[in-house]
Amino acid sequence: FKQDIVNGWQVERPDYWLAKPVPWEIPRPDITYPIRFGGHVEEYKDETGAMRHRWVGGEIMQAMAYDNPIPGFDTYNTN
Repeated sequence: FKQDIVNGWQVERPDYWLAKPVPWEIPRPDITYPIRFGGHVEEYKDETGAMRHRWVGGEIMQAMAYDNPIPGFDTYNTN
């Protein structure tokens, strides 16, 4: 996402980087990660009495990985 400062506050806006494809980025539909939008942090004590934090609520979406090959010695990206 893009970050702007509006009236002294940070505002997050979408960054449409996939709309401008880069030829060396390789989509990896076989690798996804759950990410959260929204929600909040709750404090709680675990079974030993230690204070812990956890993210609660929000929406979970799957983010697809993209590889950026780095050429170098003994890599699979170059001959």
